[in-house]
Amino acid sequence: MGANTDVCEIINILNKENMNLKTKFETVCEMYVEAFMRKHGFFDDRTGEYADYEWVADEVGSILCLADYFINFDDIRRDIDEEVPKDKYFEYYDHCIETEIKINYKSYLMGGRVTKPQKQKSS
Repeated sequence: MGANTDVCEIINILNKENMNLKTKFETVCEMYVEAFMRKHGFFDDRTGEYADYEWVADEVGSILCLADYFINFDDIRRDIDEEVPKDKYFEYYDHCIETEIKINYKSYLMGGRVTKPQKQKSS
């Protein structure tokens, strides 16, 4: 799937009877990744090129390695499906890195936050 892939072409690809479910799933995953990269600036409008990425362990639909980020596919899907404001995902990602505690993206979007526990002073 490239930047020039037409929606009708994608629908035709997915409707092929000889295409197995795994291939359809992988195609849809790539469509989500492309939408995510366009939304978050990992697509160059001048060249029509996407940033390099790969799936961890070549497992399409699991964890995406994009630049210096490791992104759960479910977070990508949620970010696109729920039309989350552009900067919110990386605000969430930075929060998880800074606190060293992972909160899921859905909870974060609902206002949930986790703070790093303070170390108790020994007496």
